[in-house]
Amino acid sequence: MKAAPRVLLSLLLFLLLNTFVFNMQSSAQLEGADGWIDLRFATSVSPSITSWDPYRLDFFAKANNGNLFWRSWRMEEGYGEWTSLGGNLTSAPDCVAPAQGLIQCTAKGLFDWRMVQTGRWDGTSVTWTEWEQIGGDLASGPTITAQIYPDNLIQWQVFARNDAGSLQGIRDNGDIWGPWVEVPNSEFIGDPDCVYRELADPLKDPDCILRSPQNTMLHNNGCCMVNGNGFFLDIGGELRSSPTITSSREERLDVLGVGPDGTLWHRYKDTRQEDAWSEWGPVDDGQRQIADDPDCASVEVRVIHCIIQDSIGRVHYKTFNVRDF
Repeated sequence: MKAAPRVLLSLLLFLLLNTFVFNMQSSAQLEGADGWIDLRFATSVSPSITSWDPYRLDFFAKANNGNLFWRSWRMEEGYGEWTSLGGNLTSAPDCVAPAQGLIQCTAKGLFDWRMVQTGRWDGTSVTWTEWEQIGGDLASGPTITAQIYPDNLIQWQVFARNDAGSLQGIRDNGDIWGPWVEVPNSEFIGDPDCVYRELADPLKDPDCILRSPQNTMLHNNGCCMVNGNGFFLDIGGELRSSPTITSSREERLDVLGVGPDGTLWHRYKDTRQEDAWSEWGPVDDGQRQIADDPDCASVEVRVIHCIIQDSIGRVHYKTFNVRDF
């Protein structure tokens, strides 16, 4: 009879231990053997990722009903739930967080108009505005980037492909958008991507990266609204997607895209050296097949966060240290 309590205690400890192990395994199942984390969302177009500090990530993906869904990760709280932000999107979204507590997203909507939606952090949660129709005839999904002036005024810039196959851009001066301006000598396919390296310099334009009709990379160092620079340099490479561009520090640019084997490829440039691009090559051991354009963001030195749609439409993300490349 005295052994019975010991048996019950052992059984209870066994059940508690197995429950703990099960919960640990359930959490670990989010991360694959190759380090890509399954965000538990299915999409038919490329997702987007952004961040305003090293302790937060924001993920965005289009649902089959056209709504934009958003999920965040915060170091102190972990992952939030996927939340619908509405909208009738007809393209992949693109989002940027140029300042603490501020996100703006853009996408192509009905009638090929461009839409924007803004989220503001109040210290507890992000409050989102209604979608705003900006207009414009778009033949691709748009990309958005932002410039912070010394007086903390934020100027947004959006780029997209027009019906002629050329790059066009539009700026927000703080009050109104427009007009759209076509960039000469910029024929490309797919969606564009642009990034600012010097957020505080009002005389600088972003760096833009495009996919040429020959599936090589086209780069413009300072494109295109302030300086009128419409020159794109073909820097080679073999692409199976539109490329994405990010900057982990002022003197470095990182470009990532789907390479000829269907996995994530990468190259970088030291902007202090003319045309100093690295070789175009695979990263991540070439294990994860990607169905569409990747999106990457960097808010801290030597760290790049990437989000993808895998071969079966699931959304995954992974954090890389630039030494991984």
